[in-house]
Amino acid sequence: MSPTTKTKTFQSVAALLATRHTAGVSLSSLIKQLKKIQDIWTAVVSAELAQHSRPTFYANGRLTISADSPVWANSIRHNQTSLVQRLRQHGLPKVEIIQIRVLPSDQQRRRVPVRRKNPSPDMQQAIRSTAKGIQDVELRTALLKLSKILR
Repeated sequence: MSPTTKTKTFQSVAALLATRHTAGVSLSSLIKQLKKIQDIWTAVVSAELAQHSRPTFYANGRLTISADSPVWANSIRHNQTSLVQRLRQHGLPKVEIIQIRVLPSDQQRRRVPVRRKNPSPDMQQAIRSTAKGIQDVELRTALLKLSKILR
């Protein structure tokens, strides 16, 4: 890893709240601010767009919006100039730019079924015959169990 590479580390909530964006601001006031921004967002955009997007962060004139699909993200992106103007008119005069992120909603994540394709009988036999030739007892046992599970 080069010295200029940044690594992401986990931080406590207290450490996150102590960042330069939120220093000296209580959690309740941050929640109230986000609620106000969400109410303004809902008033400014269509009901359908409000259903598929939500404000998630606001600092230094940058409003971050999470959209639940690339289609809705593009809709926001294409209307960004007019959305910024309307947000300013409705109580967010310092908004300069909208940053869009695609974050599927929990409901969409749950809707996608996990499809497991069972391997062919030939593949199952190949796993078993490979396992028989392995000297490591634990690995051989694990492969034999895998071949049974995949039936």
